[in-house]
Amino acid sequence: MSSKNIIEEIKQACWKQAIHSFGTGYIFEKRIAKYNRLLNIIKFVGIGTPLLVGAIVLMYGSNFKYIEIFIVTASSILLIQLIISFWALVAKWEDKYTHAVQSTFANYNISWEYEKLAKNPVTDTKQLENDFKIIEAKSREWDRNDYKQEVSDKEKRKGMRAALRNYQRPCSGCEEVPKSMKPTNCHICGNF
Repeated sequence: MSSKNIIEEIKQACWKQAIHSFGTGYIFEKRIAKYNRLLNIIKFVGIGTPLLVGAIVLMYGSNFKYIEIFIVTASSILLIQLIISFWALVAKWEDKYTHAVQSTFANYNISWEYEKLAKNPVTDTKQLENDFKIIEAKSREWDRNDYKQEVSDKEKRKGMRAALRNYQRPCSGCEEVPKSMKPTNCHICGNF
C-alpha cells in the first residue's frame, strides 16, 4: 500500500473515531444534567423541608393551629426523600455524575484530537501512525470505562445524531445530515 493510501486510510479512521468520541461525550454531557438535577432535588428537599418547618415555627410559634399538618406533611416528604437518597446511594448517582463529567471532557478532547489529526496536512506516514496510536490508546481506555456505565441503544442513537450534526456527516442509515436534534425514525441516528 502506498504512503498516500495509508495516510488517507488513517485520516478516514480519525474522522470515524472523532464522530464516535463526540457522540460519547454528548451522551455523558446529557447524563451530567440528569444526575445534577436529581442530586440537587435530593439536597434541596433534605435541607429545605426542615428549614420550612423551622421557619413556620419561628414565625407563628409552636401553638400555631396548623403546625401538626405541616409537621406530618414535612415528615412524609422527608421519608420519601430518605428513600430516594438511599436509592441514590445504592445506585451510586454521585459516582455516575463524576464519571459523566470526566467522560464528557475526555471524549470531547479525544474527538478534537482525532479531528486535528485528520485535518493535519502530514506527509510523514510514520509520524501520523504514531500520533494515531497515541490517541487510539486514550480512546480505547475511555471506551472501556464508558462501557461499564451501561449506555443504552437510545442514548447511542442520540449521541450518533449529535456527532453527525456536529461534523455535518450523512447518516449511514437514512443518508441525511442531521440539522437538529429532533428524533427521526432512523434506526441509527433517530428513534430516541
